[in-house]
Amino acid sequence: MIRPKMVLLALIAVTVLISGCSSGPPASTGNVPSPDGKNQQTDAGKEPVLQKARLIEGWYAKGEDGGYFSALQQGYYKELGVDLTIQPGGPQISGMQLVASGKADFGISYADDILRAREEGIPVVGLLASFQHTRVNPFIQTYNKDMTVEAMNYEAEQQKEFILNEETKANGIGYMTMERWNAVQDQLLEIKGLKEKQDVSKAFTTEFLKKP
Repeated sequence: MIRPKMVLLALIAVTVLISGCSSGPPASTGNVPSPDGKNQQTDAGKEPVLQKARLIEGWYAKGEDGGYFSALQQGYYKELGVDLTIQPGGPQISGMQLVASGKADFGISYADDILRAREEGIPVVGLLASFQHTRVNPFIQTYNKDMTVEAMNYEAEQQKEFILNEETKANGIGYMTMERWNAVQDQLLEIKGLKEKQDVSKAFTTEFLKKP
């Protein structure tokens, strides 16, 4: 999860962690990873050197991003050699631009935004899907009284084949399948959100995923 290549990711209604592409490997931190993935001290009596990184939220701090804050409070990033700073987003803050310009290492965005960015030549790629589908059912019913729970459950059922299959089992819960990326792209092409097809295999990476 240390910054090597910049990346970004999500699906229409699926948030994704992003980061940018750098020209080389991350600078050495002086740490040696142990078999359990934690950093060891290279010199006796010295504190391990941490790699600084910045994560830009997609909006102001909110419940959906609680996992990132929880991991920060519990020291999980530091255990892996990362000194992470989480910066809230907002109406005047573009995580995509900050990541692409190198002013941030990671950001939270959507899969469709990643595909549009890559079409414009912005070198970002998706790391993982923090949410596989949006939890907005109560809000939908607030503004559309005719929408039934059965109808919303039917839509969720249609997404299961993208979320729960052998490919995602092999790569971990944050993985978005090629099939799902193509489904997002097909939707964008249909509504003229993209001018032409992109190589979706370059829009995301499994490099940072922890295998089950």
